[in-house]
Amino acid sequence: NVIIVNQNKNESFDSNENVTFQTLNDFNYSSVNKNDTVIGFNYPDLPSKFTNMDDKPNLIHWCTLLPEQSSYDLFKDNCNLDSWNEFIFVSYYQQHKFLEKYDFKGKTTVLKNGISKYFEKENLFPDNQFKIENKKLQMIYTSLPQRGLPEVVKVFNIVKEKVPDITLEIYSSMHLYQMNEQDNNSDIQNLYNQIKQIDGINYHPSISQKELANHVKDSLLYVYPCVEEETSCICLMEAMASGCICLVNNIGALYETSAGYCDLFNSNNDDNIRNMADKIIILCQNNLKKIQKQIIHQIEFTNKFYNWNRNV
Repeated sequence: NVIIVNQNKNESFDSNENVTFQTLNDFNYSSVNKNDTVIGFNYPDLPSKFTNMDDKPNLIHWCTLLPEQSSYDLFKDNCNLDSWNEFIFVSYYQQHKFLEKYDFKGKTTVLKNGISKYFEKENLFPDNQFKIENKKLQMIYTSLPQRGLPEVVKVFNIVKEKVPDITLEIYSSMHLYQMNEQDNNSDIQNLYNQIKQIDGINYHPSISQKELANHVKDSLLYVYPCVEEETSCICLMEAMASGCICLVNNIGALYETSAGYCDLFNSNNDDNIRNMADKIIILCQNNLKKIQKQIIHQIEFTNKFYNWNRNV
């Protein structure tokens, strides 16, 4: 049996007869033995739970974070590292960052993230017909607010001057991470209140993945001037699968995730916001049918390589 232990319940995964998903609070450590495999999801302290067990299970660490996280100071202890059978990373960029700090003795592998079933081609484009002219003239932002929401608003305000009919659809909430913006970050709540007053910007509350998939599919442009280093980006994968023209900052693993299909911008460049906006203006003024084949190839690539069934 395979048991994935996560801090919170993850609705993206479904348990089956071979794999179960449990939270840290619910997991019964004494119920497993050497025939089981326990995967600790961002949980470097997992080996300590089995110190006094004779029949220890196989332990795999599945990591989506960066090595600078304080919890990974535990990896400085060779006893901790030796207790794991394998380490899974979500990008080669992230793997390299960890290998610079720790000696995993060859026990690492890269397992790319994947899109949810609602973003798969058979659900978004069941007739196998993608037509870019069916897209709405709108930008969309679907990541956490602190990763680039103020920046995407700046991009939109510049674009709006030249493309007055364009809108910006924002689906960004801390609720997905069991956090409340009003309780935890007044700056974020103030930001939400400000952008709701801007003409052409539509802020939406947290919605289901099924609903979100249709809104991303409708959007012409996925705009992500990210300012935080990421190890992988499922939001970007979903936008690529939805047939969006994607414009993102070249920071962290976004270059790797984009796989050559997205327009990349230097996040350290002071003209970054203007450059991204100018590119969007040019795209909106041109005949987009000429990039139809490129977007179709992007959709095919994403469904093939960012697919949980394939990767797992």
